[in-house]
Amino acid sequence: MERFTDLKLLEDRLNANFCLPHIGKIAIEFDLEEEDSKLEDFNALISISQIWIKGLTKEILDRLMIAIANELTDAAYTGSDYKPSSSDYINLQRDLNITMVRFYPDSVFSLIFEAEKEYPDMEIYCLLDESFSIEDLTVDRK
Repeated sequence: MERFTDLKLLEDRLNANFCLPHIGKIAIEFDLEEEDSKLEDFNALISISQIWIKGLTKEILDRLMIAIANELTDAAYTGSDYKPSSSDYINLQRDLNITMVRFYPDSVFSLIFEAEKEYPDMEIYCLLDESFSIEDLTVDRK
């Protein structure tokens, strides 16, 4: 059973790493959204997160990346005369690279992506629920 490794408490957040077979090593952050958190305060969140991240299969991640690419591409061309082609969607989907998973209380999970060609100097935040459905998608400067 894979476990979170390299646990470090920094600025009230617990940072770690996790190895997913289809991605490799990925950065993890646990945020209780409280001040003066101690390592043992994260135990419940770590337990819930351990179960959730094991469900993040290649198929689910592929589905999410398609949905993210579709939503961002459609949003980018809203209000213009340009109609996105299938290559516009595929190029963004291929450019998406997951860089971090953040876990919050109340079963809130966030995947953070980069897309260096399509969105240089930006991060894509994908907020998910327990069943891996997208609740919110935002793009912000790094």
